Amino acid sequence: MGLGHQAADIIHVAGHLHDLGKIGVPDDILAKTSALTPKEWLAIRKHPDMGADILAPIACLRDCGIVDMVRAHHERFDGNGYPQGLKGGHIPLGARIITVADSLSAMLQSRPYRQAKSFDEACREIIKGTGSQFDPDVVKAFMSIRDRLRDLVAMLRVD
Repeated sequence: MGLGHQAADIIHVAGHLHDLGKIGVPDDILAKTSALTPKEWLAIRKHPDMGADILAPIACLRDCGIVDMVRAHHERFDGNGYPQGLKGGHIPLGARIITVADSLSAMLQSRPYRQAKSFDEACREIIKGTGSQFDPDVVKAFMSIRDRLRDLVAMLRVD
């Protein structure tokens, strides 16, 4: 994607911090195996803002864009995400990258309510979400390193 080392490092840090706001979501909601109630869904939807608000007082995280990436990591390319309903290029590039990485990671892990997907199944889901959930340019970059990612996932996967 033509990112320099500094930009890649910043996105890397934001990737580690993106779900920090889940610290404010009750564990019983995070581990729930059945459908969320509207109230529970609202609690989940607040975590990007909570994470950004926790990090915002730290000037270096705010100034380099990490706070904005954390806040925007559940935005969708088509504008139907949360918390702000940002669309396309209005979503920070780092957040658009984190969205794809986070989605891949989530699909590869079993959840209380579903089994893990295979790497290829997860890739098909990401491709299916191109232009709606995911930035087409980010998906293109993701697909260009798909084989390397598959090898890395296979090496790291502990079933």
